[in-house]
Amino acid sequence: MAQLTPKEILEISEPVEAIYQRTIDELLINIARHFQISGWERTRYWEIKKLSEMGALTAESAAIIAKNTQMLPGEIEKAFLQVSEKACLDIDPQLRKAAEEGKLQDPQNTPSTSIMMRQDVQAYVDQAVDKMNMTNTTMLQSTQQAYLKGITTAVNAAQIEEAKLALESGALAVTTGVETRTMAIRKAMNQLAATGITGFYDRAGRKWSADAYAAMVVRTTAHNAAITAIRTRQQEFGGGDIFQVSSHPGARPLCFPYQGKFFSWSGSGVFTDGAGHKHQYDNITESSYGEPAGLFGINCGHHPIPMIDGFSYPQDGPEQSEAENDKEYEESQKQRQYEREIREAKRDVEVAKATGDAEAVKAAEQKVAQKQANMRAYVKETGRPRRYDREQIAGAKIPEGYRGWRAQSNSDIPLDKTPKPQPKQVDPEAEKVLDKLKQRGVKRHPVKEYDVTPAESEIIAKLAGGDMTKGSCSSLAFAYCGNKNGLDVIDFRGGESQDFFSRTYNIDNISKIQGVKATVHEVEREAKDTWQILKGLPQDQQYYLAVGKHAAIVQNTETGVKYLELQSRHDTINGWTPFEGDGARYGSGEMTLRKRFGCRKTIDKVSYFSGDFVFKKKVILIEVDSFKDNEGFKEILGYINTPVGEQKKGAAGSVR
Repeated sequence: MAQLTPKEILEISEPVEAIYQRTIDELLINIARHFQISGWERTRYWEIKKLSEMGALTAESAAIIAKNTQMLPGEIEKAFLQVSEKACLDIDPQLRKAAEEGKLQDPQNTPSTSIMMRQDVQAYVDQAVDKMNMTNTTMLQSTQQAYLKGITTAVNAAQIEEAKLALESGALAVTTGVETRTMAIRKAMNQLAATGITGFYDRAGRKWSADAYAAMVVRTTAHNAAITAIRTRQQEFGGGDIFQVSSHPGARPLCFPYQGKFFSWSGSGVFTDGAGHKHQYDNITESSYGEPAGLFGINCGHHPIPMIDGFSYPQDGPEQSEAENDKEYEESQKQRQYEREIREAKRDVEVAKATGDAEAVKAAEQKVAQKQANMRAYVKETGRPRRYDREQIAGAKIPEGYRGWRAQSNSDIPLDKTPKPQPKQVDPEAEKVLDKLKQRGVKRHPVKEYDVTPAESEIIAKLAGGDMTKGSCSSLAFAYCGNKNGLDVIDFRGGESQDFFSRTYNIDNISKIQGVKATVHEVEREAKDTWQILKGLPQDQQYYLAVGKHAAIVQNTETGVKYLELQSRHDTINGWTPFEGDGARYGSGEMTLRKRFGCRKTIDKVSYFSGDFVFKKKVILIEVDSFKDNEGFKEILGYINTPVGEQKKGAAGSVR
């Protein structure tokens, strides 16, 4: 039974964790810009000046937080829906089979149409968003506290040095001098780096960084949503509440003893499996359930497998010994520690650059090199794959005029001016996308160029079909872009490939590839504002559009705006479909965006202690023609391209 895996639960939280990592990077670097060495005057005057900047810093910090987190509610809702439906993907056929044999009653719905499941998911989304709201508030307050503490530290350090200079020279120095200023700022920045930005304090008074807390909230809440989805489906079929605990490698110590065991949410007793064997099951309270690090607790990767009396067969137990299990878990945690250390060292580099402290930059870059060497040795020793994306930071900006400690003249180096053939280059933005695909283990099938590019109708007929994946709208649209630009590529692969290309942050990265013409709009009323954008598009220019929960090729024509349907099992439905006018499936353009694209009608607004912030939605538009002759995009399409025999499309598929 291919249930939701711990790896998938971890990946669900990574976009949210990355958002908060980027936010912390930008907040800390922004604070450092207020501490530039060149701006130092007399200590007393400098302190007054920095305190007067408190209001500006708070506004800047609030803007950084709002900018980076405005997409969170939509991303969280999408992730939780996917998690819940995935959790039920494999149990539903078993429940229906049990219903066919008269053991259960079929509720005549699917996980995606279950009202109970939708209500459960929305409750978890609201819960997670509330905690993110609290994290944002705490983060803003922490930024203010870090700034004030930095001022105090710098002033105290400067005054101590002034006193030393006075004793040595016999008179009070008028100014601290460059060295004293540098030392004072450096001490403040070292403290800032060590303290960081707080996102949450637990009951024991321990502080959590914002990214660690946000990731924990999303992982735990998404996991709870998946568990609740399984419970709900079992109840909808009238299947009781007995279950077996799943098993996986690297389980935590408080979870490991219960892998493969049988429990109930309401009591204890005996049930009979499909082979007639009897099994004892206990109340879930007899396990480590309820403890933060216990079964189904924080960051747990287990799930319940429904057991139907007289029908179900127990799953195999764990294949690892407890010692092997503990070793894998410890290795994963050690790697996360090394990743954090690399990120923190890189952040120190950017903080030092922001203050103009070249000597601190040199020391920090040497520290980065050492931390990276530690990581290389560790992955070589353990054989674990390296996650370069988890070692990157954001928010870096070199101050104007800064050259850095490595800047030097190369005028004495003779240049070889002999022309050399240059290979086709893939730009850095495309490399980022390709690295992430490789890290996720997506298989690549090289894409070839057509001798003669097919007609548009032939491309549509080639690509379209009933979608039997979780929803290949985005990857199909990219496949269309490839075909229109002379590349032979087909889709409906599903799995990791489909999931990767459906993520907004990955689509956004593709839109940034050099040479690709894209516009990213941020709107408040998703359906209404997007419709106005589409109506203003130049006529007959085709665009890849990602908005709401759908992606498709669109174009504005003489007869109105149309989108390209490629996921129906009916050939008569596939093809260009109008947003409005005769033949439109959903009436007006806004209604089409709401029904087919999943756009929201209302404004999302969240209140912070400092005021209200509107969560804006992204509308990504990429010109289809701009992908032509783009080597990076061609390489990326290899991770969409699918052998014909492996395509998941057909009469059993449907529009998603």
